[in-house]
This record gives sequence, structure tokens and C-alpha cells, in this order.
Amino acid sequence: MEDEQKKMGTVLVVDDTPENIDVLKGILSDEFIVKVATNGEKALSIAESAVPDLILLDIMMPGMDGYEVCTRLKRLEATRDIPVIFVTALTELVNEEQGFQVGCVDYLTKPISPSVALARVKTHIALRQARQELLEWNSNLKGRVKGLSSLVTEKVQALASNDVVNRRNREDWLDLLVRLLDIMDVDLPGHASRVAAMAVEVAKRKGCTPEETETIRIAALLHDIGKVGLPQEVAAAEPDMLPEYQKRIYFSHAVRGQFMVSHIDWLDQVGVLIRHHHEQMGGSGTPDRLIGAEIPLGSRIIAIADHVDRYTNHAKHGTMLHTTIRNIRLMAGRRFDKDLIPCFEEVVPDIIERAPFNKEHSEIIPLNALTTGIVMGEELHTGSRLLLMERGEVITAEKMAQIRRALEIDPPTATSVLVGKTDNPV
Repeated sequence: MEDEQKKMGTVLVVDDTPENIDVLKGILSDEFIVKVATNGEKALSIAESAVPDLILLDIMMPGMDGYEVCTRLKRLEATRDIPVIFVTALTELVNEEQGFQVGCVDYLTKPISPSVALARVKTHIALRQARQELLEWNSNLKGRVKGLSSLVTEKVQALASNDVVNRRNREDWLDLLVRLLDIMDVDLPGHASRVAAMAVEVAKRKGCTPEETETIRIAALLHDIGKVGLPQEVAAAEPDMLPEYQKRIYFSHAVRGQFMVSHIDWLDQVGVLIRHHHEQMGGSGTPDRLIGAEIPLGSRIIAIADHVDRYTNHAKHGTMLHTTIRNIRLMAGRRFDKDLIPCFEEVVPDIIERAPFNKEHSEIIPLNALTTGIVMGEELHTGSRLLLMERGEVITAEKMAQIRRALEIDPPTATSVLVGKTDNPV
């Protein structure tokens, strides 16, 4: 019992061949508790009754194959978050895309390399533990923000209604979601709002109807919603800098995002745009490898807006706007829709480049001295890193109310802030 407590976690090995089970047990048993199942039904029973930290799942099994087992695992609340690594022989014809669509996180090929198998298992269990720590952190955050749970419930109900009377409620709820998403990527605060602003202006220039433009706006605001629940080091990363196995996890957020909004009828088309915002014009994108005009216009617009903002405004990896636009032009036709780029060149500067701020007419004042009409000289965040105000933004009455609420329930760590004053109070 004492030896088990020292081990890094529990791995369930599912394979109908005893020799394969013995190989994996030999590789893993020194560092992990290893449980075994020789068929899909037994695997589901073990996984639900004693939830393992990871499952190594053979694809080609008689009766219920690995794809079906994984699909059923992801349907059950108790097992849906268990990382599944498919195990397959090099000689087997395997549809990797199907595997990722049903929820696997990685593949191992037979004959098994002990070092590779051990490294993959350790990595994905570490990612699961990091994800659980994030969930615990979020749970603690709920304790700090009084009444958040009841507020979310109220806003979800309002969002599910398509009644025009509830439009303001839906906007409040969307704003809440966007602010919560900001927590996940503290190096890119305000990202969703800027992406939506760019997408709306480009949609108008491309002749979209008001209804189409509104769908694109909401999809742009929620395009990263599928990152909720992903490991923090993956969700907030630059995808081009991730190793291949983590990149697959990162790009799964597009499908996850569609699923998260799919139960709300009027968000059906929003979900479609979210699903396809990482497709590429040449057909090498994800998840469906659509080509050219097969990709919805809204998704093509959001793809460029997302890239422009992420590569221009990121606190650690941001670059000059003209450099970002130049790089997009180099990827035109292959990754991005070349016909949309001129529209972005028109609208992006006004949205991306922040308002000027005159430091000669500035001062540092206590937070409780903020009032309407004041211009922010720096960003203001809540204690949990939600963006309240951007640099150069003027405090309106509505923003002032948000600041007061933040001071009560999630006070910023700073006690003072750099500001300037405007001649035209709002």
C-alpha cells in the first residue's frame, strides 16, 4: 500500500492480447499503478468505478473497438476527462483524424518503445494534473467572487432565450464569458473583444447582412471558449511554438467550442463558425480540412482577426503591426483568404493601435479616486487578472460601475493607477 502511494498515478491498459498487456505493464509498473482490461465492456466498467489518470487503449479489438470505447468514455461525466492514448500496430490502417475527433490525445505505435511510452504517459498525466489544479483554482475564484454561480445561471437562461427583450441580458452574459476567458491568457487581455471588432468591420465591408454580421460578432467573441478546461500551459500558448502532441490538444478547442454552444438553438451557426476558425485555405487546417470557399466566410474572417491580434498584441511575443500584416500576405491563399486581406488593412490600424496618451498631463491617483471622464494611462486588472480598462480608454458611467463592483468583490492588487484627464467627460 505504501509503495502504491508513492506512484505517480493509475494507468488502465486495454488490449485483447495478453502479451501486449505484459509489455506495457513491464514499462509502467515501476512508476504507475497499472490496471488491465481485455475488452471494451470491462474497460468501461473499470474506468467508471475506479477512475484512472490515463487509459492506453488498443484500437483493433474484437467486438467493441477502441473508437467506440473512447466515444462512450467521453459521453460519461465520470470518465470524459480521462486522457486516452490509442495504441496501434504500424501495419494497421488507422484514421488518426477519427481518433482525435472521438477524444484521444495521442497515439503509440507497436512495437512499443519503452522510453517513448513512458514519456508520453508521464506528459499526459502531468497535463491532467495541471488541468485539475486549474479547476481547483477556478473553484477558489468562485469563492472570492460572491454570487458568481447564481449570476452565471441567470445569464445562461437569458442567453438561451431569443427574445429581443432579453438582448441586453444576453450581452451581459457574453461580456461575462469574455472576461472569464481573459483569465486564461493574461498576456493577451481584451483579445476576444478586439477580434470581434475587426471581424464586424470586415463583415460589413464584404456585404454581410446585419444578421450574418451579428453571428460573426458572437462567434468572434466566443472563438476561444473551447479552451476552457484545457491545460493552462497549452490554452495560453502560441500554437506554433508547441510540440506536436500539445498542438493537437490546443487545436481541439475549435470542436470543443462548437460542442459547448451547440445546446442553444440560436447559437447553432455561431458554433459552426467556431468549429472552422482554424481551417486553412489550402486544406491543411483543422478539424475538417476544408478548402477555400468550403470554409464559412465568418470563419475565414475570424481566422485572420485572431492571428492579427495574437501576433500584434501578445505581451511576450507581439510584433509590429506592419510585420504581422506582411506575414499574413505571405500566407495568403495557402492559409488565409487573400480577398479579405485588403479589408483588414483598412480596419486594423484603428482597432489594434491604442489611443495616444499624453504623459505630460498625467498623474498617479488612488483607485478610489477614479471617476468618469478620466483617461487611463495604463491597463487596470482585477485581482484575478480580468481586464477592466485598457490604456487610453476613457472611463464611462458603465465602466465606473464595473470598477466599483471589482473593488468590492475582486479588488486589484494595485492601489493606485496612472491616469490623465479629458476635456470632454463622458
